[in-house]
Amino acid sequence: MFRLLDFVRDSGVEALDGVPLPKKRSEWPAVIDALFNRKRFKLDYECPRMAYRRVGRSTDERTIIAAVLPPDIFFTDTLTYRVPLRYDLDSGGKLAQVESPECDAHVHAALMNSLVLNYYIRNKISATVNMFYAYELPIPKLTAKQRERLAEGAAKLSKKPGDTAGRAKLEVFIARDLYGLDAADWEHLTGTFTFGGESESKRELDAIIRLSREGWAS
Repeated sequence: MFRLLDFVRDSGVEALDGVPLPKKRSEWPAVIDALFNRKRFKLDYECPRMAYRRVGRSTDERTIIAAVLPPDIFFTDTLTYRVPLRYDLDSGGKLAQVESPECDAHVHAALMNSLVLNYYIRNKISATVNMFYAYELPIPKLTAKQRERLAEGAAKLSKKPGDTAGRAKLEVFIARDLYGLDAADWEHLTGTFTFGGESESKRELDAIIRLSREGWAS
């Protein structure tokens, strides 16, 4: 409701769906709340969302840990999520709610979990992945085909996270095809992921890195 109220204020409209807004802005929330309920708009928790863990250190095995959460999931403020809903007004002042497709959540999860962006952000932070660091992440402009491949790969890995070969292929695609890294860049970048000790997850990450190097040219 707070975001919707801000959207209406910034739009400068004088009526919504043919209903004039009160002259007193203090009366707007009641009008907008009634409109929200009448149009049966959704709340964020009713949609799939890409969320990432805000606690992350530069010395962790991975600094960014992201996932696509299903609808009806609630969590604390230590997880930050990408807002799945936005609002739109046509020339006649008709208000509409627009939901991001679930594939967008998978696209952003794939990028956030990538070794490229983990390498980038760990050179900037100490203990917390704050929003202003997230806003600085260099997200590439994607073609429709690239978005489709990212979303498809991430969706498969969400169902089968132990697929190290699939994760390696996705890492190569992101690094080589989206960020333009070459084999030497990739060897240097992946060589910095030395934290994690003898844990099972570190062994899994080492396998992903090894497979990605072996399959770089394919």
